[in-house]
Amino acid sequence: MKALNLTPRPLSLARGAGAFIMMKRRSGHIQGILLVGAIALLLLTACIQVAPTPGPTGTPADSAGQPVTGTPTPVTPITREQAIQIALGEISIPQPEVSAVENPRNPVARLMTEAEYARARGAVGALHPDRLVWVVQFEGVSYSAGIGAVPPLRQLNYATVAIDAQSGNIIGTDYTYAPLL
Repeated sequence: MKALNLTPRPLSLARGAGAFIMMKRRSGHIQGILLVGAIALLLLTACIQVAPTPGPTGTPADSAGQPVTGTPTPVTPITREQAIQIALGEISIPQPEVSAVENPRNPVARLMTEAEYARARGAVGALHPDRLVWVVQFEGVSYSAGIGAVPPLRQLNYATVAIDAQSGNIIGTDYTYAPLL
């Protein structure tokens, strides 16, 4: 059996072939650098906030072209539309103390802190004052109810639902004569 000769020997490549091998090695490094650069660029663009584009009047506008005033609405897992649907589901079911809202209409949804919501209700404080909540209000008639409730029942004209903007959990529901928002 013949022994293998593992001593290095100089390559006898033509000048062009050696340059090709070196270029392949460099292109591997270049591809790695380009890949890292592309990932860094993607991460950077994900962190940049996009300013609203000016509308026809020169004021910032939202994606629907409506003027944006005041401070921008923070992005939350629960959208305005989802909050309205959650609130509609809540007020459409009769509760022990109040009937379901008849013909709920004209929803108004505002994103605010729980402390702001507590002040709107006339409460002294809030359990989590900095927590963001969607406060959704509907017009629609409901009636006070309860054990032993007999006519005349009190008519309530507005239903307001507070929803945790992160989880979608209902924090509270108010039925009132006058609007809270």
